Amino acid sequence: MADQVPSPMHQAIADALMYLEQNQAAIGGALGDACNRMNGGKVWVGSTATTWQDTLNGTSKDLSAQVALAISDVRASLAQWPPTCTQAEASQQAHYLNTGGAAAHAGPR
Repeated sequence: MADQVPSPMHQAIADALMYLEQNQAAIGGALGDACNRMNGGKVWVGSTATTWQDTLNGTSKDLSAQVALAISDVRASLAQWPPTCTQAEASQQAHYLNTGGAAAHAGPR
């Protein structure tokens, strides 16, 4: 068996997961200030404002749920990649990461 080295893909996914987890509240609450201002009734009023306010409030609630789903998806992706691989695999992974990868890539091969 070839010597094992750290997997660049595993590390990149782990870094993304850590970022999402550390910033979950900020990302999920990114529309909070806009919602608070709109809900105050001083920024914009009228029927169009009310419709937009309802949409903004709904989007704000959805955003938190979407961040949680993203974290779950990234965890699942991380589980697909072993933390170590051969040097040749590490080189391929690094190339993939450095060039933007293939849009249809679905996991380790």
